[in-house]
Amino acid sequence: MLNLIRKSTSLAACLTAAAFAPIIAEGQIEAPSISSSYQIDGSFAEPFWKQLEWQDSFHALKSDAPAPDATRFTVAVTDDALLIGIIADVDKGLIANKANQTTVANPTLVGYGKEPGLELFIAPSADSDQYGQWYVTTAGLANDIWRKAGTGAGGLTSWRSQAEVASQVNDGKWFVEMAIPLAAFKYTPESAEQDWRIMLGRVHPRKDGRPVSYSTHAPLSDNFHELANYVPLHMEHSGLEDFLWMIRPVNDGKVIQGTNGMLEYQLEIVADRMEKEGAEFRDVQIDGTLETTQGAVEASSMVALKSSRSSMVNLTFPLSAKDAPKTGTLKLSLAAKELPNRALALHVQDVPLDFKPISIHVTQPAYRNSIYATEDIDAIEAAVSLAVAPEDLRNARLTAALYASGNDQPVAIQELDMTNLQSTVRLELEQKLAVGSYQLQVSVQKPDGTQWQTKELIRSLPAAPYDEWRIDADKVLLRNGEPFLPYGWFGWKTEADPAIEGINTVHVYHLPNQGIEKTLAFMDRMAEEGVVCLTDPWPAALYRKNQKQPMSVAEEEQLRQYVRRLRDHKALLAYYIYDEPEFVPVLPERLNRAYEIIQEEDPYHPCIILNMQFDAIDRYASAADIIMPDPYPSFRENMGPISGIVKVAKHLKEAKRASEGRQAIWVTPQAFEWDAQTPAARAPNFLELRNQQIQGIVTGSKGFIWWIYGRQLNDKNLELGMPFLAREAQLLKSAILSPDVEEELQISADDTSHLHSAVRKVGEHTYIFVVNTSPESMGAVNFHLPSLGTTALQVVSEKRNLRVGNGKWRDTFEGYAAHVYTTDPHYEFGQTVLAVQRRIDESLATLGKPGNLAFRGLGAEIETSTHYEFGTYPKRLNDGYDGRWWQAQQGKDPAWIQINFPSATEVGRIVAVTNARSFEVQVKDTRGWKTVYRGEKPAHTPVVAPFTPQTTDTVRLLIHSAGNRSSERITAQEIEAYAN
Repeated sequence: MLNLIRKSTSLAACLTAAAFAPIIAEGQIEAPSISSSYQIDGSFAEPFWKQLEWQDSFHALKSDAPAPDATRFTVAVTDDALLIGIIADVDKGLIANKANQTTVANPTLVGYGKEPGLELFIAPSADSDQYGQWYVTTAGLANDIWRKAGTGAGGLTSWRSQAEVASQVNDGKWFVEMAIPLAAFKYTPESAEQDWRIMLGRVHPRKDGRPVSYSTHAPLSDNFHELANYVPLHMEHSGLEDFLWMIRPVNDGKVIQGTNGMLEYQLEIVADRMEKEGAEFRDVQIDGTLETTQGAVEASSMVALKSSRSSMVNLTFPLSAKDAPKTGTLKLSLAAKELPNRALALHVQDVPLDFKPISIHVTQPAYRNSIYATEDIDAIEAAVSLAVAPEDLRNARLTAALYASGNDQPVAIQELDMTNLQSTVRLELEQKLAVGSYQLQVSVQKPDGTQWQTKELIRSLPAAPYDEWRIDADKVLLRNGEPFLPYGWFGWKTEADPAIEGINTVHVYHLPNQGIEKTLAFMDRMAEEGVVCLTDPWPAALYRKNQKQPMSVAEEEQLRQYVRRLRDHKALLAYYIYDEPEFVPVLPERLNRAYEIIQEEDPYHPCIILNMQFDAIDRYASAADIIMPDPYPSFRENMGPISGIVKVAKHLKEAKRASEGRQAIWVTPQAFEWDAQTPAARAPNFLELRNQQIQGIVTGSKGFIWWIYGRQLNDKNLELGMPFLAREAQLLKSAILSPDVEEELQISADDTSHLHSAVRKVGEHTYIFVVNTSPESMGAVNFHLPSLGTTALQVVSEKRNLRVGNGKWRDTFEGYAAHVYTTDPHYEFGQTVLAVQRRIDESLATLGKPGNLAFRGLGAEIETSTHYEFGTYPKRLNDGYDGRWWQAQQGKDPAWIQINFPSATEVGRIVAVTNARSFEVQVKDTRGWKTVYRGEKPAHTPVVAPFTPQTTDTVRLLIHSAGNRSSERITAQEIEAYAN
């Protein structure tokens, strides 16, 4: 519960700095044991708060500069909770919500950075790769999330820690008390043995429009999620081993109808004891509470659970009416038998409670319950699930009948009269259907006359007006019945030849804002280039509008009319339903309805949804035919990806789970530097690009649409590496689109946890994909696939082969290495991975033009007067590329670009690519700035500014917007400096 009270007028006087114990230096934080009672109310009235040590070493994130606002905090521990006290300076004018109130915990932070925020992170052992995060505003707890290192901002797991939080603001001071149940943490076996880790961060908004800034007490270099750099937390708690339990539902459970006609919610629970070894049985009590709009019901089970082994427990909750509510909140707790009121593990989540006595999943046809002209189907097949108690199905009869629209006589019928009807029944109604609409009606009738019934629409479609796009049973995209591997980019440029680069699919953002005519004109050009498009289905009036509301009748009609304008275009591949809806967040029901309307209007083009957040994949999965996560590992200069490159595989596995085998899985990997996130960002190198692609293949992706085309102009790894990967993917198309074989590839190595693999068959030949998601070398790795026998394997794109004896072979795997093996002796690929890497290395070595003193590789750094939020960071202005642009903020005239040399340097000429028409060069000496050159130029020509050579460590180019259109921003692509 959230315990919030109104601010007290006497609070500031009670909490002077002198009242607290001395502040400790940065380093390990001690959490002493507290036995006295306490109330979480934000008043710090209990004496123990004044006896604790307080951490007060906050500094700006990414620098040693002082924090914008002072912050200090302390930690203590009780038998059952971790206590956190925080006192912070705060600008009252930035507090958006003056009243204390409870907000619903949700993985999406709406309004983040609009008011002062605190971000607390705690990992339950030094070695843990998981940690909890609490986001607190002046209104109280806004959000708590359980995270896993290596998944960054996108790796969220729904979590409700049941922390008590109280927040008060008084006279420019912000007081926060927190009590976090120890039972809420997700433990590891080391949690009772090791120190934990902790980090507190501040979010500092500004009233003057400047960007949000951040501060922390920990030695972080880039962001709040650097788990390894959190500060050790030592707790004086002798009984942490009591909490080494995990409890969670296996799935969402189901609502069934019992023999008395009442509904029941049935749920399977898994419990784990987090111990390194041992097999001791422990008697525990598992309690559950299901809260709904109709009240709360409880269930419990006393079980003996064995250590080091997962145990399953079933709970059944009686529902209070025949019509169950749509959703409920499930609260689970685990306690020792001897102390049933002391929770040792907690879990809370929302669960669906829809009651569907009969559910139909049509399996043939495999896509959209529709038979297409390119299919030859002579039977309708379906799996029927019955949410009725087994005893109620005894002696029941199931009847499945297929009716043509407007006809009350079935065209096919199947009856099952069974002594004990099972909860899942397979149907097969043999009938070749003419073009038209049909209803598959399934009914179950008991001997006493009780009957349940449901229907499902089946369509037999005429030939498509242009191209027929559909997804087959293996989740492969088909174009007019032929397999198609979509491969391409977000973004496109006119002079590109898609055939050269192996690109066949593109998507350009925000076309709806330009109107339908420009959208169709773009699609016309793509058709001329032989490329198909992902196209937004939203007209400008609906595009990113009313996103948190259900669709109105008027909006539905607008959507229908827009889809009708797009559906017959020969360049249309799919409708791009939404981009990262979780960050609004968009109401899922709105997108589900949009998907239904598009299906009705256009059965020949699938729908795609893209999600960055891990949890959002499942939340929005039902709104599309294709789930396409964009799991960016977030690469950094002089280091690997901060989120872990395995993030790609993790998100795709979640997409596959969420799809339940009903949707295709594609991926949008990272092929850009993400400057907007941090100046330290970089693009993935060629090795990392190929690693992401092979991860996608291994985890079942049947399409690759990379973000983003324009960024490849600023990185040789992208410019030279991506065309190679596109060609390689098309050559491996048949293997990529084939299903995994059932035979397991056995892998042995010192550590196999980072090795991911898939085995595919193309005709008589085998293809084996293996990728190492660790930056560390795996050394020698042994493989065994018995079906290979004795043969030779070609290593794709490497021009080498390996001998296989009795299905066994060995290979080496360096960090991030990926190898593709095939038994096809005729597989050839002209360019090798090593040749591409050599070409990239050679090109990178020539980026610095001879004599260019400003080149980044020589140590020169760039500063700018302003920076447009969605532009490129200033460091791109001296990286040797002319392809990326920096933008000044509009209305800031003149803008300036400053070159900071690593030491005093003689400079006599500045060259810059910019759209500015007038400019001047200033040189800094001991007396300040002096102008050494003024000039004017046409907008689309470079600045060339020679001057008498000066020895300086700083040169500044001022660029003016005079003569430019008022709406045009000053931009620049590159700046160079020469001695003469």
